Amino acid sequence: MGDKKTEAACDGRSGRGAVHFALFLALLCVTLGALNFFGVKRDSSSALPLLEIMNRDDVDLVFVGSSVVRNAVNPELIDRTTGLCSFDLSIPGLELPGAAACIRLAEEHNALRYAILMTDPEILMKSGKGTGIQRRIWPYLRNPADKAAYYLDLCRGDGQWIEHLLVFQHGPVESWKDFRKTWEIEKHPEWYLNRMNEENPDIRYEGRGFMRVLTDENPVHRLRTEHHPWHGDRFEGLSALTRRRILELSRFCRRRGTQLIVAIPPAHPLTMLSLPAAMEATAETEALCAENGICFWDFTRMRPEAWPDLQPYFYDLGHMSGTGADIFSEAFGTFFARYMNGEDVSGMFYPSWGEYMAEAPMVNAWMDFTMEPGGQVRIFADFNGGTGVEPQYRFCVIENGAERILRDYVQEAQEILVPAHEVRGKKVRVYIRDAERPEDEPVYCTRECP
Repeated sequence: MGDKKTEAACDGRSGRGAVHFALFLALLCVTLGALNFFGVKRDSSSALPLLEIMNRDDVDLVFVGSSVVRNAVNPELIDRTTGLCSFDLSIPGLELPGAAACIRLAEEHNALRYAILMTDPEILMKSGKGTGIQRRIWPYLRNPADKAAYYLDLCRGDGQWIEHLLVFQHGPVESWKDFRKTWEIEKHPEWYLNRMNEENPDIRYEGRGFMRVLTDENPVHRLRTEHHPWHGDRFEGLSALTRRRILELSRFCRRRGTQLIVAIPPAHPLTMLSLPAAMEATAETEALCAENGICFWDFTRMRPEAWPDLQPYFYDLGHMSGTGADIFSEAFGTFFARYMNGEDVSGMFYPSWGEYMAEAPMVNAWMDFTMEPGGQVRIFADFNGGTGVEPQYRFCVIENGAERILRDYVQEAQEILVPAHEVRGKKVRVYIRDAERPEDEPVYCTRECP
């Protein structure tokens, strides 16, 4: 009898222990959820489009990408020619896990016909941890299944199971003003939008995800003369995880009756010409899409005769001004309307990087110095441009504001040896022109010899 009472008491304690543990887990989940919602500082340019897409049910076409896409796509102009209702759901720094989460969020509230994933080449070249971006998206994933899918996708990329549960650690609320901003954006997004537009004279959020950059700066001169080649990582091939993410997203969209289109957003030509690994990444992504029946467009390989010239409208290597966004969006709307009507639009792009490179002009010059024995300086110059360029080089030293030619235009002679006393501490300039395009203005680079 005593043994039975002891067993019953033990069973009771075990039952109460299980209940207490369950209550503890529930309290922990509620606390963690509150911290990950109220404890995250709101990013205005991410919050506004995410909240807006959650309150719409009429979107047919959604663009998802990084700030490069957010600044380049004006949905209003696209709608005029396509007859669709489009939306630019792009988040600064967005990587593939976040892109998938944004498409799921859009699908939850809208019957999408098309989802265009515009991914930067740099994103394709890495798996992406996404922790910094997680804080921009996580508070707006109200569906537990969406949260779980996003969390698991992040964790399989880097294995940081605990780190991704503590979202509030990344960009935490630091003041009452930060906390109040959370309330303002959530409860009064239109009022906050008007206030944000007043406080930020250089940008204006115009709704449906489009962030207009209010600058008329033409950076062509700066890009051609100041940007040197990128010495980026070598491309080792698309990772198995990147391939899996693209294919999983395609299957998800098909189940929802949505066509997924993978695209590379427009960028200044210097971006690709100075980073061969990016070309390799986009080519391999294109092959992956072709093998699996996914439509792929590369807007860095647009044929110049088929598209407007966007180069004057990039205020850096990837981001366009509002004027450039309008020009691209009008052209895209016409292009997409043709695609919807069943036309073959592949001829508007170079079919391969080889053909693109054969016709690409020079976009910038660069120069390096090497100190040689015997008191001489070796000046080496090169350019970023296509394989069809026939370069001619002119070297000058700038003295008292005037140029003195060290060597005039000579084809293929891209380096020169000069006595150190002629150039040390002085500005040296190299001009490079294409013998096959004499009408083009030469590119040049100016640097001070150390």
